[in-house]
Amino acid sequence: MPFVDVPADAYYHDAVLLAVEQGITTGTGDTTFSPDATCTRGQILTFLYRFLGDE
Repeated sequence: MPFVDVPADAYYHDAVLLAVEQGITTGTGDTTFSPDATCTRGQILTFLYRFLGDE
């Protein structure tokens, strides 16, 4: 886990790790994910685009 603000016992830990490994997210900084921040529509669309690929 590259993010210091995602605890190993957080319920979303594995989902964040999978999203990072699949290139869906890069976090909000080199070592931060900001799990309590509001996700914008633009960020959600970016996640979906990266998840679906260039289909």
